[in-house]
Amino acid sequence: MLKRLIIKDIDDLNPAMADYGVILSETHADVEFAPGHNRPVESYLWYNFRLEIQPHTFVEYYREKLAISNDDEAMMSISEWNDELHMEAIAVDDFDRVITVGDIKFGILITEDPTKSIVMMDRMVRYPYQKDINAGSGGYPWQYFDPSVAPSDTELKNNFNLNKYQRDRFRNQW
Repeated sequence: MLKRLIIKDIDDLNPAMADYGVILSETHADVEFAPGHNRPVESYLWYNFRLEIQPHTFVEYYREKLAISNDDEAMMSISEWNDELHMEAIAVDDFDRVITVGDIKFGILITEDPTKSIVMMDRMVRYPYQKDINAGSGGYPWQYFDPSVAPSDTELKNNFNLNKYQRDRFRNQW
């Protein structure tokens, strides 16, 4: 599933994205680890796109940024973006808040489901012992978290690869 959004205050997460929309993909990066060092990659992927019609030659770009598995799915995603943009049907939202941990930022979006908030990280993740990323190498991580419960160490580590200090700072602001 792909969710297309215009986040009015996206520049609070990254000023360079001020005139962009985002696509959130419920796919995971396909990460290859060194032997004996496999770990779960639980976060989904998002990426920013200019608010303009996108050419169908962006197939590889969509596959790289959002870990879309095949050309047909990428082509359909581009067509849907273009259709929604043309019809001015892309949903508009604002961050509920932005959590800052050192120089890392996390935008929090409220969803219709009271047990789910969307947490979007402003940078790509590199995992220890990562050899290669087969799909999703250029996307930013995001995940659903229950807004009434601070995420656990395991959740923050597996989704955003945060160290102990960063996890504690994140939870203090949750």
